[in-house]
Amino acid sequence: MSSETVMIICKLCKETKTFEKYNVARRNTTGRNTVCKACMKISNKKAYDANPEKEIARCLKYYNKNREARNLYADAQRELYPEAHAARAAAYYKGNRDACRESSAKYRRENRGVYTAHAAKRRARRFNATPEHTNELDTQITKILYVIARGLSKMNRIEYHVDHRKPLVKGGAHHWMNLQILTAEENLKKGAKYE
Repeated sequence: MSSETVMIICKLCKETKTFEKYNVARRNTTGRNTVCKACMKISNKKAYDANPEKEIARCLKYYNKNREARNLYADAQRELYPEAHAARAAAYYKGNRDACRESSAKYRRENRGVYTAHAAKRRARRFNATPEHTNELDTQITKILYVIARGLSKMNRIEYHVDHRKPLVKGGAHHWMNLQILTAEENLKKGAKYE
């Protein structure tokens, strides 16, 4: 028997509808919810209008509880349908350009160390300076160095940089073993010198 021929009576509207008109609910014997998608949408809207804070908290709780599974699902969807994802992202950006720019700026301000590490990695790629044997642990240690430098800058009110002991332009690697934390003044004074 195909899912198209299975009919279920909705508990709210009392209409008999086909299987796919209901959300998946593994706990039920039919494998589907007892309320159709249309009624569920109306019910959820009423609940949100009556108490938006409660509904937002409920959604956040669900999202946080299932974050890893949702992220895996989203990643799989992006891989399966890259064009659709890119088109959706572009359309969203086009309609929300100012909000997207503000969100990016806020992220850069709040995660300066991570952002700086990312920018350094991008520069290193330009010079082909990231060793092939670099693994995830090496990448994390590198990011931590940039976060520490940012923390020192905030704590001491002196700007700190993560410096390549052997500069990238002189063939140095973008690897944590070639990095050191210096004050901005020391780093700028050093420049691309290497003894």
